[in-house]
Amino acid sequence: MADGLPWQSVMERIRPHVQALWQSLPLPEQRRFLRHGVRQWDVHRHRIAPEVHARLQSLVARGQLRLHRGRLDTVMAEGPRLRVSTHARDGRIDEFDVDYVVNATGVEMRAQTMRNPLLHDLLRKGHAQTGPHGIGLKAARDGRMVDAHGQPQPRVFILGSLRIGCIWESIAIPELRGQADTAVRGLLAPPAA
Repeated sequence: MADGLPWQSVMERIRPHVQALWQSLPLPEQRRFLRHGVRQWDVHRHRIAPEVHARLQSLVARGQLRLHRGRLDTVMAEGPRLRVSTHARDGRIDEFDVDYVVNATGVEMRAQTMRNPLLHDLLRKGHAQTGPHGIGLKAARDGRMVDAHGQPQPRVFILGSLRIGCIWESIAIPELRGQADTAVRGLLAPPAA
């Protein structure tokens, strides 16, 4: 701010360092961040594009969109509409009849709760293990999937959100590009003796 730069530039400048910062934190500090800071990080790091924000504000101003904050309890069909029940921070239970529900909670990070038969099979058979804090899958530093015995798999690499527990910043294009490059180089390298 003293230099006249917007706060968003701080987020952009720190991004290349986030993986090293995350990996330098002891596990208790990572857990503390996940308990207390992750929502603030998500709001500031993965912010909405200005054009999309303007469009949403226009919908709100015209009464076509209403925003509510609360913890989702139930969603049930009620004729042609949906009845949504939420718990507010003050303990109040709110119910709404709506046409649409938009899940804006972000990426599912827990492999066990993803609806993916392959992930469930890999975990069940011991070919993979969950990542730190139960987030994603455990990967070696180069992205190779780690099995239940702690051994990196020589021909299986993990990219993207499934690496989030190990390196945190893992879903933006620059990080995905780097992970893909490392995986390709690892797969094309001659096998170790």
